Amino acid sequence: MMPFNVALRICKTYCNLSVQLSEHWGEHPFKHTLTQSLIQAHKQGFEQGLKHSVLSLTCLLCVACASPPSALNPTHLPPNLPPDLPPVAANGRAFPTAMPNAAPVVTAPVGASPAPMPAASSPHTGAPKTPPPNPLWQAVGLNDLPNWRSDSPLAAWSGLQRSCTRLAQQPRWQAFCAAANSTPADEASARHVLERHLTAYTQTDEAGHATGIATAYFEPVYAGRLVRGGAFQWPLYAAPDPMTTLPRELLTPISGRAHPVLAGKALAWLDNPIDPFLAQVQGSLRVRLEDGTVKRLGFAGKNGLPYVSIANTLIRQGVFTSNQASMERIQAWATSKDAPTVQAVLNSNPSFVFFRWLDIATELGPVGAYAVPLTPMRSVAVDPAYTPLGVPVWLETTTANGALAQLMLAQDVGSAIKGAARVDIFTGTGDAAGRLASAQKYPSKVWVLWPK
Repeated sequence: MMPFNVALRICKTYCNLSVQLSEHWGEHPFKHTLTQSLIQAHKQGFEQGLKHSVLSLTCLLCVACASPPSALNPTHLPPNLPPDLPPVAANGRAFPTAMPNAAPVVTAPVGASPAPMPAASSPHTGAPKTPPPNPLWQAVGLNDLPNWRSDSPLAAWSGLQRSCTRLAQQPRWQAFCAAANSTPADEASARHVLERHLTAYTQTDEAGHATGIATAYFEPVYAGRLVRGGAFQWPLYAAPDPMTTLPRELLTPISGRAHPVLAGKALAWLDNPIDPFLAQVQGSLRVRLEDGTVKRLGFAGKNGLPYVSIANTLIRQGVFTSNQASMERIQAWATSKDAPTVQAVLNSNPSFVFFRWLDIATELGPVGAYAVPLTPMRSVAVDPAYTPLGVPVWLETTTANGALAQLMLAQDVGSAIKGAARVDIFTGTGDAAGRLASAQKYPSKVWVLWPK
């Protein structure tokens, strides 16, 4: 394929020639049809009119062929995202605009290009072909995906069906979701549904790079109380109305007195200063009360200031090296220090996240940006500028438990999750999921599964 810059230079050359000729003919050549050019041939001589026709058509073709690839525009994706894409938490978690049973109409985001016209019908199926999710991505047969025959797609099927409650509102996904909503009898049947309806596309950035990074996140469980008292002195806050833009150091100063904007906004109280902060990083949590009751909190908004990693703060202070910093070590450090020392480090991150109570079944994961509950080790947060929310993807990476190549679901977003093949794996709930998430930072490759 001709490089874009070369094609553009050729285009400009031909267009300049055409415009120069148009000065003689008194009309811009783009307005000429082939018939008009032939009339010019009759009036001014066949040779000159023919040159005009050739130059005009060539210029039009050059303009079409040399137009910048749509992938260079961040709105290059198919129109599948809600216009009110939820706000993103400091760590990248997002507050859903609808609960799992809701299925709002999905429309194109503001500024997105119109959906492409349907292609010609396939000679094999008679159905219109679906344009690829990105014209620069290469199609790959599902059988060529790593570990395709060994994965257990049924482990992701309930999560896939949740995605389909919204994907099915888009015509391109209706046939697949109709088939997926009937749970396959076995793994082979599940693979058959995927193979029949979907094609894999290797996700790359504009430079053709296909390797990203896979990190992970989880839903922590902390002991807490609904009323302040005893050791439970550090609150989780509901969002003020209107939302504040004050930085953390003003909202929760070292003195321990919260800013007046937070008055009456405490939802629950935890027994140390680091846990509320880490809950903000994850974007959701469960609070285990003294009577054994477990209540759930989810992201409700943020102050809009940039997230700064306290791990980097501690590294700059010489507490850890870059290889030593981990969630477990940060927690241990915080436990060994007094509250003002810990709060001073926490306040190096100006971003502040607020919560709300959630009424979700215990067995379900927290609700992600796609407004459906997440599935442990099958849901991922993605960059929606590259991966349409809700779609199935194939992920190849490494975890603390070994190599991983399997079906995943793009059901969440993250402010730190930017770029092609960049994902954040939801590992589940509790301490074991937290340890797995803390250890996760490995190269990744992503294939977007897309209707044929």
